[in-house]
Amino acid sequence: MLLSAVIGGVASAYAGEALSLVAALAASATAALAAGLWRRRSVAVPWALLALGAAAALSFSEEADPARAPLFAAVLLAIGELSYWSLETRESRPAVPGLAARRLALLSGLIAASVLLGTILVSVGRLETGGGLALETAGVAAAVFLAAAVLALSRRAT
Repeated sequence: MLLSAVIGGVASAYAGEALSLVAALAASATAALAAGLWRRRSVAVPWALLALGAAAALSFSEEADPARAPLFAAVLLAIGELSYWSLETRESRPAVPGLAARRLALLSGLIAASVLLGTILVSVGRLETGGGLALETAGVAAAVFLAAAVLALSRRAT
């Protein structure tokens, strides 16, 4: 919940003219997350994340600098994972000793990878290129490859 309040405050600080809307979204998301965790209702987590994401998106619309987007995304990932983890630990204890440490290490790795990938994507998005048919063809091919990879991974998981 503390991360939710922090990200809401940071989004409000960059909100500009949309301050009241961003602050309202962030406060309602934090309150909904707190109530959901207190009542042990997992349905509150995605709605709180949606409201926090909307607050962040509104704060990004005021300033054109997307450099902080990877940090917002990583904090939203951490809020979601830690919220679900807290709901799970209330119902059962880990059967394997050291499971919490492994899960924390995995979460830390996911957050670091999220920041790294987001930073790379923001940097690539800022590149000024001459354009042309070859670059557009490469972009379409990359999008098709990515969609095929996601489809293949989703079939393997089921």
